Amino acid sequence: ERLIARARDPSESLAARQEAFGAVVRRFEELAFASACARLRDPALAEDAAQDAFLLAWERLDQLRDPAAFPGWIRRLVLTQCHRRLRGARLELLDPSHDLVDRADPMADCLAAGSAAIVHHLLARLAPADRLVLILFYGSGRSQVEIADWLRVPSTTIARRLAHAKRRL
Repeated sequence: ERLIARARDPSESLAARQEAFGAVVRRFEELAFASACARLRDPALAEDAAQDAFLLAWERLDQLRDPAAFPGWIRRLVLTQCHRRLRGARLELLDPSHDLVDRADPMADCLAAGSAAIVHHLLARLAPADRLVLILFYGSGRSQVEIADWLRVPSTTIARRLAHAKRRL
């Protein structure tokens, strides 16, 4: 909250405000990227969406009423950026070189492509909420408490979602 207040403070120099906002970005960038990646299923698009969300947050920082609401606000901005990208064109679930869905023998293709492609394929088939908790927990190394804070749900909900997502995976 102090960093947000400092980034918004007109009495601070521009450099000090940018430095404070940079610290905020560093704190939330992994969570923003993981949320975007879970939604878009494409790391490059997810990175762009997260960056655009942070740029928009910087431009509209004065519109944020309560600095404590920043985590939810940036999450909403990230999801809005994802939605804008999804509206424009239908995304491929996988890179065409790893397309396991339409092949005659998907099991042989899975074995040939390696475990990373298998995991990518299986994650792409999960619901966004399941994919998000798995990516945040295993991919970003976030604790259940951190994920719960980010999503603004009880940590018991995250534990349940993780168990559910692992079963589905």
